[in-house]
Amino acid sequence: HSHYELASEVSGGLKRALHLVEKTEAQYSTLQEVAAEKVDEQTKLEQELDEMRLGLAEKSMADKMKAAELALKSSRDDFATLSNDLQKAEQAYREASVLESTENAAKTEINSLENDSISSAAAYDALAHDVRQMEDVIRQLGEDRANAEQSSRTLVRLAEVFGPRGVQSFVLQNAVQALSSFSQVYLDLLSDDTLKLELALDTGDRISRTAYIRSPDGSWVDRPLSSLSGGQWRRCSLALSLGFTDLVANQRNIRSSLLVLDEPLTHLDATGRAQVGKILRRLLQKTDGSDTETANNKLTTIIMILQDLAAEELEESFDSIDVVIRDDGISRVVVDK
Repeated sequence: HSHYELASEVSGGLKRALHLVEKTEAQYSTLQEVAAEKVDEQTKLEQELDEMRLGLAEKSMADKMKAAELALKSSRDDFATLSNDLQKAEQAYREASVLESTENAAKTEINSLENDSISSAAAYDALAHDVRQMEDVIRQLGEDRANAEQSSRTLVRLAEVFGPRGVQSFVLQNAVQALSSFSQVYLDLLSDDTLKLELALDTGDRISRTAYIRSPDGSWVDRPLSSLSGGQWRRCSLALSLGFTDLVANQRNIRSSLLVLDEPLTHLDATGRAQVGKILRRLLQKTDGSDTETANNKLTTIIMILQDLAAEELEESFDSIDVVIRDDGISRVVVDK
């Protein structure tokens, strides 16, 4: 019984052990299958991981390639810029070389010009010295010529004076000059210094007359005698007549106490007639013989013959006005008392 129980227990133990082994084998098989599945899963995961790694590597490589392309493009651009700058630098170098050559040529030319300038300055100084000497010679020759011309004029004048007609011409010329001066004094008073009459003696002993009119700017303009107005011509004629009385009084000491004027107011306006009256009044004013304007300082009576007395401004210039009346062929004088 004990052996049977022991055998039973052993048999039971074996069964349990076999069952455990089977169970264990089943679990092992299951575990192997699970492990195989896990291995497959791991393999798949490793493949997927490898694929992912490969994809990441390819993406990284693409990014790197893109970055490299960008860097290559930038490098090419930089190279092109550097090439352009290099060409510009070469061009600038060539231009600098040309400028340097030009500068050297200019310096050479300047040195040559400086040498020429020094030579020219020396030549200029020599020429200036010669010019000054020539100017001195010319000045001396001019003085000699002027002296010779003066001597020639003097000799010609002496020949004219002491020739057959020299004395007469000399006396006549002085008389003409004096007449011109005396007449101009009266003409200045008659024209308010707007007329001038010059008398001169030409080579043929003829008296030439030249009239001048003062222009608005104060200058004198010569005018032909034929272009003078009636009033201007009358002023010149009256001035010559009065100047001649002064000439005779000064050169021949002939002074008349009577002055007769026939129609001296023809063509004169009111201003001209008033000026004539003032001059005639001045001629009658007695002085001590030192009258600086006229030489008629012994004149006591002036008789003026007029066709009519149209100018009332002359009534105060005369002490008396006698009127000649002709009636039926008979003339009679109405004396102003």
